[in-house]
Amino acid sequence: MSTATEAPPLYTPTARRPSTASSNPSLPAYSSSAIACQQQPFTPTTTLKIINPGKPTISLPGPPAPHPIPVHDAAAPPRDPAKYISLRATRRSGTATLVSGHDTSTPALATTTYRFGPGRPPTLTLHGHGRPPDRRALSSSEAARVRLGHGEAGVTTATDARDFTTELTAPALSRTTTLDSPLGRFRWRYPSRAEKTDGNHGPNEGHDGRSLLLLERVVSLATGKGERAGVAGQIVGCLVRGRGAAAGEGGDLQLDLAAADEAVAEALLSAGGGGATDEKEREKEKMAARDVLELVAVASCIAMLKREVDRLRLRQGLVLAGAAGGS
Repeated sequence: MSTATEAPPLYTPTARRPSTASSNPSLPAYSSSAIACQQQPFTPTTTLKIINPGKPTISLPGPPAPHPIPVHDAAAPPRDPAKYISLRATRRSGTATLVSGHDTSTPALATTTYRFGPGRPPTLTLHGHGRPPDRRALSSSEAARVRLGHGEAGVTTATDARDFTTELTAPALSRTTTLDSPLGRFRWRYPSRAEKTDGNHGPNEGHDGRSLLLLERVVSLATGKGERAGVAGQIVGCLVRGRGAAAGEGGDLQLDLAAADEAVAEALLSAGGGGATDEKEREKEKMAARDVLELVAVASCIAMLKREVDRLRLRQGLVLAGAAGGS
């Protein structure tokens, strides 16, 4: 399978602000997610461009061809290879493997596996950042319990957190998808009506129902004695697309990787100041946690794009079945 891809469009890098310029005809120019995500302070530290045309609404309900999905670093020179490439083996296979774009023959970085049957959500596995796992991977339930700084399943550092398996769970009638990791619980969701029109665009220039996808880190809220614990979502990423984007279409994935630093800080605090005490070790842990967050965000975002395509295929199948039954 050829994995050659076109070079990404030329960007003008700006410190801690996402680029909005795009000259690639396959993707429209995307507006800044920093404007669209003003519900909470959100300052992207990196922008990745996911190149995928999506599935047209007027098309047959078959699975899309297994074309590679390149993911480019927006700050990289235009002719640099993709940072990541997502691969599927066949048209009928939903399982996707995320590999390094610099050398697709290297071990996989992450794998999203789809299982047949109800109550069996897809699983996301991180593979030790491209190295063969040398320890037992975390299961989904363990990933929900274990956080950095806790040794219950051998995960005490962000480096250890590079090997784990978790489920991408979603209620039947909801478009929100949740996953657990040693960095905490994350969820992908679509914006509320207020978030679609937030910013300086005005109601007619805001985002539509599919042009924006939000990635949140689920944070527990402190409550009074006897009160039920609550949760809130801290936005750590946005996939920004143009209005009228096709199902499964790529876009600008803008991430605030500093959220991984907070996970490391919380782990050190919960461990009573233990763990990495040396400044260099702390910095190493932060960089490892950022790597984990970026891989989780990219792999799960591509899984969300597949889910959009699956929903469209279901609707297309129902339309064809209705037309055949009425004839």
